Amino acid sequence: MRRNTLKIIGGIVIAAVIGIGLVWRFVPKSGTPKECVNINEGIFIADGGNKHVELGDDHPPYNSNPPTSGWHTPYTAKWGVSNDPIPNEIQTHNLEHGGIAIQYKQGISNETKQKLEEIVKRYTSKVLMAPRESLDRNIALTAWTYLDKMDEFDECRIVGFINAHINKGPEFTPD
Repeated sequence: MRRNTLKIIGGIVIAAVIGIGLVWRFVPKSGTPKECVNINEGIFIADGGNKHVELGDDHPPYNSNPPTSGWHTPYTAKWGVSNDPIPNEIQTHNLEHGGIAIQYKQGISNETKQKLEEIVKRYTSKVLMAPRESLDRNIALTAWTYLDKMDEFDECRIVGFINAHINKGPEFTPD
């Protein structure tokens, strides 16, 4: 009788752990609209390493635009919204720390820029936004070894990318 009770309790505990895990996985994160439950990983870009350089040092080209890994300074950019472009060597270090960069082509509408800023402001850290002159699309999202580009603002796609990659860089640093 006692053995059956232990089996029942063990089964309940296992079911509870699985249930909590499923809820955690599929319930939208803070700041995520309820209809945005899909994860957007973007495309994987081969890891270009994480060698430190000084700003202005010569180094081989990055394997994506914007970069998703590779040569970077020992310095990071401030999280949040920047009105100035952030050098590749600096933003890449932010990605290494588990950050997400949202960059936009100069000339996008003020409405789109404002919507991007609203998303960035939902996060106390680990997300930055800046203009980028050399984009071939209007918006680019980068995380360590992941990239997504789009021409139209898509809140669910952007938030899904952030939720898929935030705090997952190879050199985690707490907030």
